[in-house]
Amino acid sequence: MKLKVCGISDLKNLKAIDALGVDYIGYNFYGPSKRYVGDDASVAIQKTKAERFGVFVKEDYHTIVEKADTFGLTHIQFHGDESPSFCRQFASEFHLVKVFRIDEEFDFETLKPFEFCDYFLFDTKVSDFGGSGQKFDWNILNQYVENIPFFLSGGIEQGDAERILSISHPMLYGLDINSKFESSPGIKQVEQVASFLNKISKPDI
Repeated sequence: MKLKVCGISDLKNLKAIDALGVDYIGYNFYGPSKRYVGDDASVAIQKTKAERFGVFVKEDYHTIVEKADTFGLTHIQFHGDESPSFCRQFASEFHLVKVFRIDEEFDFETLKPFEFCDYFLFDTKVSDFGGSGQKFDWNILNQYVENIPFFLSGGIEQGDAERILSISHPMLYGLDINSKFESSPGIKQVEQVASFLNKISKPDI
């Protein structure tokens, strides 16, 4: 089970989280977000063992390319209502991740135009974009029958490890953790992340 820690905006915290051996680190480039990383040069140039996601919401092409170059992004995560044609422009250079916001009425047919993406990410549908700390009904995942691997997101916390390991969906690739592991927006609690990583790495918890 892969682990992505999203919404890091502090250099010291970035180094500590990366040292744990997480698979992915996410930088939030959505201006209104409390976890917006901005143009912090110290964060941008810091080398990491983890691969780097850039989280964008309805951003323009040139800004995404600029941020990807500055921050050494390997994955582009589209968290807004970006069209398939817009997302496809980045397919030759990056791993693409399209976010879908899930509620009881979600129609998985809406994924089909994005099947060129490398991954999907399923988050909870709320009025704002991400970091809500709210879960959706994970039983809805049983309706997902495509062959694109997905990240599970939305309110994941320490106590969810056992339940997550019981999910048998063959396309569940990784977890995206964020607000439930923070001491303040953009600052992750390193010991909590370490403990969770240890739990999901052991199938016999």
